[in-house]
Amino acid sequence: MADNDTSTTVEEPTTGETTVVTDGDTTATEWTPPTQAEWLAHQAKLKKANASDAARRKRIEELEKNGETEADAKIREAVEKVTKTERERANNIAISKGLKAALAEAGYTGDVILARRLVDLDALEVDDDGEVAGLDEQIKALKKEFPEKFRRNGAASIDAGDRVNRGGKYTADQLDTLRMLKEAGVPVSP
Repeated sequence: MADNDTSTTVEEPTTGETTVVTDGDTTATEWTPPTQAEWLAHQAKLKKANASDAARRKRIEELEKNGETEADAKIREAVEKVTKTERERANNIAISKGLKAALAEAGYTGDVILARRLVDLDALEVDDDGEVAGLDEQIKALKKEFPEKFRRNGAASIDAGDRVNRGGKYTADQLDTLRMLKEAGVPVSP
């Protein structure tokens, strides 16, 4: 190069290439290999991208076999999610109503809300007809543990519905139930 020529060396950070620029023209290109760390990082990214792409291609093939597009699959999944949520909500309502009816039929005289905390709700299942399975076993267990909360002759009287606690005063039955819940280790906030 001549003394009056000015040259600049530019290194590309992404490719590792070094370019020598003389008077605005590119005259030579030198390649610098990546370091081992750069190479391993690049290979890891490439492997991850290939795996993700393979999984996506497989999903698209499965959808095409079923005659479904990706958009159709997303819509179907969203509908299934909403349906599952609605089914769970309906099951919770059926369990609540079934438990309340079973407690009344068994002659339970205590607070239904507190009794609900004592019952193993995971052991209860709702069938396709809306009937709650497992209630009899739960009521028997409750009767065995707290016999004083049940009438001896069975069904409760007509006015034995839930009573609202007004003014922070509790009935003797409610206080007994609170005490029993605390003894059973059930968290209770009076």
